[in-house]
Parts: sequence; C-alpha cells; structure tokens
Amino acid sequence: MKFSILTLFPDFFSSPLQESILKRAIEKQQISVETINIRDFSDNSYKRIDAKPFGGGAGMLMQAEPIAKAIESVKNGEEEYEVIFFTPSAPELTQKDSYELAKNNTHKVFLCGHYEGVDQRVIEKYVDKQFSVGKTVLTGGEIPALLCLDSIVRLLPNVISKEKSHERETFSAELYGKGEYPQFTRPENWRGIEVPKVLLSGNHADIEKYQLENLKNCSTEEIQIIIFREKYKNKKFKLEKNIYVELLPYFIGTDLNILEFKIFTKNTRSIKLVTDVISIDVNILNFENANKQGNQISTDVYFENFIFEKVASLFRLSEK
Repeated sequence: MKFSILTLFPDFFSSPLQESILKRAIEKQQISVETINIRDFSDNSYKRIDAKPFGGGAGMLMQAEPIAKAIESVKNGEEEYEVIFFTPSAPELTQKDSYELAKNNTHKVFLCGHYEGVDQRVIEKYVDKQFSVGKTVLTGGEIPALLCLDSIVRLLPNVISKEKSHERETFSAELYGKGEYPQFTRPENWRGIEVPKVLLSGNHADIEKYQLENLKNCSTEEIQIIIFREKYKNKKFKLEKNIYVELLPYFIGTDLNILEFKIFTKNTRSIKLVTDVISIDVNILNFENANKQGNQISTDVYFENFIFEKVASLFRLSEK
C-alpha cells in the first residue's frame, strides 16, 4: 500500500518511519511512504503558503493552490487514490475506520493542515475523508496522520507476524468493540498480588468466560449479551419441531444490543429459510416482570430462555 503525506514539516516523520512496525513494513516493501513538503509548491520566493482569511479572524490560513499542486503531484492516472484530511471538527477516527482503510488498497494521501486550517475550497475539491483524533486541537495534522498511518499499517496482511494479535484486541469484532480484558504474566505473585487462579487452570472454557466477563467499558447487561453471542455464534439450533434458528454474527459498528436471527425449516432433505431476519432489541425487553423463576435458575440461563421465547413468539406472529 502506498502512502503520501503532504505536510509543512516532513522531518517530523523521519524518526517514526525508522522504528518498529512501520520500519519493518517499509523494509519488506509491504508499504511505501513518501513525505511531500507543501512549501515546494509555493509560487513565491519566500515559500509562503499562508494568507489572512477573508472576513477577518485570528491567525493565518493555508492557501488552496500550493495544496492542490501538492496533491496533483502524487496522483497517478493508473491508480486509485483517496485524500484524507485531519481536522478537530471531523468525526473521530475509530478502529472500524482503520479496518475499512486497511481493506481498501488505494493510494492514501494524508493532508496535514497547520495554522488556522486550510482554504475550504481545496477540501471541497480534493478531500475524500476527514478525521479527528479526539475533541482537542493540535498544532497541525502531523500527529493525527502518523496515528492513522500506524493504525492502518498494523492491520495489513503479514505486517504483524502473529496476525491473531489484532484479531482479539481492543475494539475488535472478536471482543465486540469493547476494551480488552485484564492480562497478566510472570511471576504469578508480584508484590503480594496474585494472578487470578482461573488463568492458571488450563481450562480454556473457564478462561474464555473470565476474559469476556471482565471486558473493560462493559455494563453487566452488555456482558450478558456478549456471553450469549459467544455461546450461540456460528450455530444452528432447534427452536421447535422442524424449526431451527441461527444467530447472525456481530460486526464492528453494529449495535451490540440488537440480536438478529434467521429462521430455518430443516428435514432430512433440505434446510430452507422461512422468514426475514428477526431482530430483538434487548434494551426494550422487560426482564424483571418476565422472570418468574426467582433464584432457582441462573441469570445466564434465564436470559437465554427469555430470548428464545421472544424469538419463537415473533416467529409465530410472522407466520400468521
């Protein structure tokens, strides 16, 4: 994948591009990264590329023409490219965005603003995507560009030697877009603090449950939904006679609380889809009034039973 970074400070990237993952990806020719100095496209001897904004206001604004020429200088008529601009007023870059950018093998052109920003006309004419890196104002777009570059490159095939490293990490689909669980390494007892016994048990099912139950940034209700999703993902199971149900997988960016099911009829000869997708919004279900089992049944089992009863009820309604 090719990256071009348009900036007033190309030296800013010299050290990061010679370290760690980015360095190895460049050396293995998995990516190419070039930095373009926007000042080189100035039409005056002082290499100025800024001017006062029309209508007044504090600070200076980057002019459209030098930026446009810089963008046009890296375009290749035979390849697709997308221009990405970094500004605090744009939507925040997320892991989902990084996945999408990594999947799309277009030439990425990063535009780094400075001063009070850039002329709006160049944004409207050339920019394809805009991102911020949080609700804060930085000196320029160089730090966001570097952050975006790193977030994309580490997701590219074979860049990280153990690709499973980013399949089960913070904000990944495997962890349902939530934070990671607590992790520990040797020694087992550090300054009187011991590693949870379940992680030393060797019981993979118990370890998996511990990790999911301790995901960061999760409410109790969300953990219950995640446990349910894990138990029934990639499975078809019987709802009632000859009627089977399949829970659809979770994807980054979708609502964790909305469970979607496909309903099938199944016999010895065939499996046939019989309804459109049935959706259940867990947020609007009334569990308190429905729970008649008291303490005789575990919360997880009760949750499952209630969900399946709701699916069966919606299926019967769809059949009428």
